[in-house]
Amino acid sequence: MIAKTDKHQYFFEVELSRTEGRRGLLTAKDAPGSIEIATAPEFAGGVPDTWTPEHLFLGALSSGFMTTYLALADKRKLPVQHVTCAAIGQI
Repeated sequence: MIAKTDKHQYFFEVELSRTEGRRGLLTAKDAPGSIEIATAPEFAGGVPDTWTPEHLFLGALSSGFMTTYLALADKRKLPVQHVTCAAIGQI
């Protein structure tokens, strides 16, 4: 994460590098590991069994919901035993 500029603004940075064909590797300086991504197999030339931008988009929505929910619960001192969030996207 790049240093914040004020009380309510934050910047996050990722880097995506093409590896071969329609595959790439997504990394971030402040997060360990990497995520291999590719074109979805539903599209011509897509790659099966690989994370796609569509997966990452739905994952961002779901994880944003979960982390916000947990932050609000923590702020109100409400115990949370389990959280599950499923998402389906249509293109």
